[in-house]
Amino acid sequence: LVQALSVFDELSILWPEPVASVLDFISLFAFNLDIIKISCLLVSDNPLTKYVFRVLAYPLGVIMLVALGSLPRLLPQRVRKYFVISFDSVLNGLGFMTLVVYISVTMTA
Repeated sequence: LVQALSVFDELSILWPEPVASVLDFISLFAFNLDIIKISCLLVSDNPLTKYVFRVLAYPLGVIMLVALGSLPRLLPQRVRKYFVISFDSVLNGLGFMTLVVYISVTMTA
């Protein structure tokens, strides 16, 4: 909900004061890939490179979530009972990540 409402703050509309303050506050909690500063690792600050990294964030996140969901199966039986990750939890994580990354990518496109 916070991510979706932060999109309204990006619009070039002069919002009345209570709405403008709420949208400014909500934008503090929005997922912004510019915080990671991937461009610091690269020589140039190319917008195309930033967009490619934003688009690749989802496939890399899927790989990480599936790997974390599979990790307990690789552990010994006596340790496995402490690291129970259900398939539903992995699917919920994928759905949430899809929403967040989709909104983040579309805001920059």
